[in-house]
Amino acid sequence: MPTFLLTHHFPRGFQGSPETAAAATAWFASLGATIPGEGNPPPDQLPRLGDCGTNPERRLAYTLVSTNDLEAAMAIAQGWPLLTRGGGVEVRQLPILTPSVQPTPG
Repeated sequence: MPTFLLTHHFPRGFQGSPETAAAATAWFASLGATIPGEGNPPPDQLPRLGDCGTNPERRLAYTLVSTNDLEAAMAIAQGWPLLTRGGGVEVRQLPILTPSVQPTPG
């Protein structure tokens, strides 16, 4: 099953609230088995290199989902709560990587 990267762009000047946190929590809960692995670490626990910025105008988040096709991934992305508040979501299919060199049995 293909995996898609949903990149969430927060609205300009976004200020979190209990309402937006509850909406995001409900959205993530609705994804169920489409999320491969353990999901995303909190932003303050991400490893970083260089200037990742602390400007709230550059706020991004991502979600990986496994679905049958792009249409299903788009349907999931349409539920991102911040779309109704001026945010955006980019949807991109991740390539399936295959090793170019097969290990030698040994």
